[in-house]
Amino acid sequence: MPETQVLIRGTELRTFKRCRMKWHWNYRKRLQRKRKKGALTFGTIWHIAMERYYPPGRKRGIHPAHTFEKVYVDNIQEFDQWDEEGNKIDALELGIAMAKGYVERWGADDSIEIVHPEESFEIDIYDKHGRYLCTFVGKFDGLAFSHKTGRYFIFEHKTIKGLKEVKLISDYGEQGLGYFFAANIWLRHLGILREEQFVDGIMFNFARKGLADDRPENERGLKLNKPSKDALLDRCGELGLITPKRTVEMMTEALRAHGDNPALLGVPSKNQPAPLFTRQEIPLGEREVLAWENRMRRTATDIKHTDARRLAIYKNPTRDCDWDCDYLAACEVHEMGGDWQGVLDAEYKSWSPYSDHELDQELKA
Repeated sequence: MPETQVLIRGTELRTFKRCRMKWHWNYRKRLQRKRKKGALTFGTIWHIAMERYYPPGRKRGIHPAHTFEKVYVDNIQEFDQWDEEGNKIDALELGIAMAKGYVERWGADDSIEIVHPEESFEIDIYDKHGRYLCTFVGKFDGLAFSHKTGRYFIFEHKTIKGLKEVKLISDYGEQGLGYFFAANIWLRHLGILREEQFVDGIMFNFARKGLADDRPENERGLKLNKPSKDALLDRCGELGLITPKRTVEMMTEALRAHGDNPALLGVPSKNQPAPLFTRQEIPLGEREVLAWENRMRRTATDIKHTDARRLAIYKNPTRDCDWDCDYLAACEVHEMGGDWQGVLDAEYKSWSPYSDHELDQELKA
């Protein structure tokens, strides 16, 4: 281990490449908004719930709904969440509903065996001349084995607003590659993998932030609109049900009394909901690991040169800044030549971006 350890994680690598000004304020000035975003807290609690639901072995652990509620209440995390349609939902209500839906969707999930649980790692990174650059740190969600496919994979639990396909080197894919790189090295270090062995890939375990669609569905699983008056009338005619006043309410009641389910007479909706839970496995190997490691080395080298003031700190404004940057207000004032430092002083507080990793290592010591 080098005399002076420089910790770096995937989020810092992504932030540096996204915008050096954002990286500077976050990781060098160590400033964070005084009010923590609920989305981050929600995802953290979900990770804890998944970790306790998937202990080592094939037998599942504590129901994630119980864990989500306990962790939420114990930490007094009161905040709201917004689903894909922009509807505000109480975070505790949403978390419990999602956890129950998750278990309903995947059941006992006993074809998945957890070989090694969630694990913090730290891996020293050197340049091509053997000079120390940084120590890559983080936490991957565990090594699992599928008894259905016969493959080993790194689990990666994610809560997201909208489900989408993961591309190999963008967004979640790039993050997954970092965890895959680290897990293979760290699991060999722990003796879980043989020196020449590689895990088969990474499994993204997605949970969409939203409540279940309670509309009735047909035998094909399609959600149905409310039945039309004509559909109710036709069905009543088929069954010989005569109502004095053929209102929707009366025909609906008559069909129910007959043992029919009038809700199933609706036509399939044009707006079918996206699945709440889905999984995507990405096969990976040594080639992808080496490509990611090379990108990581180049970025870490640029960070080192930026710290030494050999590379400039500059902005990278895009339309994503509006939702993806906690420093937008200060950045706008900075752009106009105003008192941006006053904005930072008023709206932000000091934080330690690697305190959670340092605590993990202390607990293991």
